[in-house]
Amino acid sequence: MVSVREPAERGAAAPDAWLLDASQLKQGVRALELVPADASAQFAGRMRVEASDDLEHWRLLTGNAPLLVAHAGEQSLARLRIEWPATEAKYWRLSWADGTAHAVSFGSARFEPAQVTREPARVWERIEPLRVNAGDGEYIYALPPGAPVDRLRIHLPHDNTVVPVTLLTRAGSERDWRNIGSHVAYRLVKSDSEFENPDLPVHGSQQLMVRFDTRGGGLGSGAPMLEIGWVPHTLVFAARGSGPFALAYGNAQAGAAAYPIASLVPGYSEGNSEATRELIGNATLGMPARAGGEARLRPQADLKRWILWSVLGIAVVLLGAMAYRLWRQMDGNASGGTPPR
Repeated sequence: MVSVREPAERGAAAPDAWLLDASQLKQGVRALELVPADASAQFAGRMRVEASDDLEHWRLLTGNAPLLVAHAGEQSLARLRIEWPATEAKYWRLSWADGTAHAVSFGSARFEPAQVTREPARVWERIEPLRVNAGDGEYIYALPPGAPVDRLRIHLPHDNTVVPVTLLTRAGSERDWRNIGSHVAYRLVKSDSEFENPDLPVHGSQQLMVRFDTRGGGLGSGAPMLEIGWVPHTLVFAARGSGPFALAYGNAQAGAAAYPIASLVPGYSEGNSEATRELIGNATLGMPARAGGEARLRPQADLKRWILWSVLGIAVVLLGAMAYRLWRQMDGNASGGTPPR
């Protein structure tokens, strides 16, 4: 954490730039979180971040990072985190991207070391609702089968909209909905800058319901636009023989056959140097061709499991019959026995 010092004179104008001395840090930094000096302050703007080792030569890391703090009653919206590619520097300069000072003071800044795990790159796809109940603010979507969806982006139809949202999922049309989280979706515009809520975490399932709180106007007219994201798998294989090679996928009966990547390429990791990664070439995908049809995508009946459950059921019935017969015999002996002398 770095302390941010500002002019102490009363009536001094709000600063439009800050200089942070991080010379004691001996590692790279990939993110910064600002802490307002006044917890009740409200502002919206975009920040420019530069780095230097000598206070003379500066390199730009990000020039348009959105910052936002808004309060309404007991509810608050805050976006004070700025990210950039991992960088090691002694000094950091922060300034408003539009060059205009905002009425806010920062008490401290928290640097995030570069070795902290970074969010992986995701593939994003727009989805359309299966069913809409606009009166209750409910939108139901079908998720792509097999896609490991873990993020959701909500784009609201109108500017300056703030609405609570609840996410629910279920494994099929006959299953009950399960609540996976409540959030606040927003789309705010100030001085030609637009601010939207961060991506929301979700869990992959067959169906997703997004329920917007209709109190206070809800979404108004129009419908939201949703995007789902997931981390694509990286396939590394040893090429044996000459190409082209065929990659078959989608068989519901196929079992896992992957080996740890370190056993195939010792020392391999996503963060390896280019020299190490040059050992691995890039494969280019051709046009896909249907092989087994839709039937291969559906799980087939597991005969071994059915036989096992059948044998278990028969055994339970036999035990029940034996217990009933034994109970009848004991009851007959008790009712027809010789009375005591």
